[in-house]
Amino acid sequence: PGVLRDLLRQASTAAAEAEVTHLVLRTPEGSPAQAAAPREGFQPVILETLWAGRLAPTADAAPGVREATPADAHAMFQVYSRTWPVAARQALAMTLDEWMAVQEQRWLERGVTLVAEQGGHVCGYARASRTGQFTLTVAPGAPAAADALLRALATRIAEAERHVTLVAECGSEEAAALRRAGLEPERTFALLCKRIARPVRDEAYARAGVPITG
Repeated sequence: PGVLRDLLRQASTAAAEAEVTHLVLRTPEGSPAQAAAPREGFQPVILETLWAGRLAPTADAAPGVREATPADAHAMFQVYSRTWPVAARQALAMTLDEWMAVQEQRWLERGVTLVAEQGGHVCGYARASRTGQFTLTVAPGAPAAADALLRALATRIAEAERHVTLVAECGSEEAAALRRAGLEPERTFALLCKRIARPVRDEAYARAGVPITG
C-alpha cells in the first residue's frame, strides 16, 4: 500500500509540473489501486465493463451514420452529458473544454470517429482504431443508433482480429447493442480522476497611507 500511494503521489507531482489539468486512473475493480487512490485525492468517476469479441461485417446499411467533423464536438459532448450521471461528470468533466481535455487520443492514430443522427440531431458517437479498440456512447432511448454505429464500425475495423471496448455502467443502450453484435463482457474496471489544481497568482496593490501634517 505504501508503494502504491507513493507512486500516485509521484504521478500527481509530475502532472502538476507538466501543467496537466486532469490525472485519470483506470484500474481493475477491487484492486489495491482503487482503494488507495481516493486517499491521494482521486475521485471515483464510474465503473466500466470491458466487452470483447468480434464484430461480424454485415452488408446491412448503417442509416444516419457519418464521419464526424470538428463541428460535431459540441453535439458529442451533449450526448455524453445526457448519458453519464451528474456525479460522474462532476468528477471527470462538466464543460466542453474539460471533456475534450480528457479524451484519449493517442490510440486513435489513423482511426475514425463516427456520429449517428436521428431527426437531424447527433444521438451517438463512436471512436475506433485500426487495431480493434473502440468506444461507443449513445444517448438513452436510441438503440437503433447503437446498432447502426456498430454495423459501421464492423466494416471500418474488419481487419482487426479482436474488437474491444469499455462501456460505462450507465451505458445500457451500448451494452445491449454489443451483446446483439456478438461481444461478451469480460471484466470490470474502476475509473477515477484527480483534478490538478494550480494556484492562480494575482498581484494585489495596497494603498499606502501618507500622513498629512498641518
